[in-house]
Amino acid sequence: MKITMKKLVLTVCLAFLMASVSPVLAGPPLVMLDGAGGVGVNPTAWITSSSANTSFLDGWIQKPTAAMWYGNFSEISTAFSAFGLNFGVKDRLELSYGRQTACVEHGPNINVDSFGAKLLLIKENSFDSSFVPALSVGVTYRKNHEFKSNNDLDDDGFEYYIVASKIVTQTPIPLIFSGGVTYTDALQRGVFGFNDDDHDFVWNFDFAGIVPLFRQWDYLKTVVPGFEYRSGVKFNTPNKDLINPFGLDGDDDYEDADYWDVFADFMVTDNLIIAFGYLWNGNEGSHSKNSLGDCPFFMLDYDF
Repeated sequence: MKITMKKLVLTVCLAFLMASVSPVLAGPPLVMLDGAGGVGVNPTAWITSSSANTSFLDGWIQKPTAAMWYGNFSEISTAFSAFGLNFGVKDRLELSYGRQTACVEHGPNINVDSFGAKLLLIKENSFDSSFVPALSVGVTYRKNHEFKSNNDLDDDGFEYYIVASKIVTQTPIPLIFSGGVTYTDALQRGVFGFNDDDHDFVWNFDFAGIVPLFRQWDYLKTVVPGFEYRSGVKFNTPNKDLINPFGLDGDDDYEDADYWDVFADFMVTDNLIIAFGYLWNGNEGSHSKNSLGDCPFFMLDYDF
């Protein structure tokens, strides 16, 4: 692996030093699969656990937000589960951990650990403008515990991202927009290893609405329906030189199918969110792209 752990430590230390600048507004308390603040497969720019009334150590550390995920890719007989956790430092830096497990029906479980750091560079509505989005940069280190490194693939890797996120309140209901770009070496988010020689830029976009339900109730006052998109990686490396679990054409360049999903987040209380959704990742059986098929999923998110 060309990027050393020393560089990661230096990156986190630099972000920690910058975390001492002025506090920012809190974003929606959602945790993505990798453990970072986000939606599902995409990060958002907000620091998830940045509520001023849930901090300790004189406001330096925010209490964590955690989430559990479960889904089933029936076309490839594989269930997945995930656990994620993150906390904020001085409302500017977010540190996260996540574990994703793929339970293959006729094979071993595949476990991928993720460690992340996200730095909020510009807070939402800065410069006395209601149109300025939050802007963050982040780094994620992933480790696949079952994959064995070879000449072309590693069992771990880094990815880097920049993302902007905004809640628009001038509409009849508040709308959430988020988009960014990620530079990654991961095949199917690290489940099939990490490309030792190549990275690719992948694009992501999220959109959701904040819909009030029963304001007179103590529970279930809001639902947040939406969708997200993340493009699949494409490497200038033939499939025959990389792992090829689904019989892709050997001489073609490796390419993952795009991710699409729709979801509904039900805000049961101020701290608890339950989400249901459906994800598409191409047509399983494709010989041109590495595709997992479709997957219904469930998520439970708690903001401490």
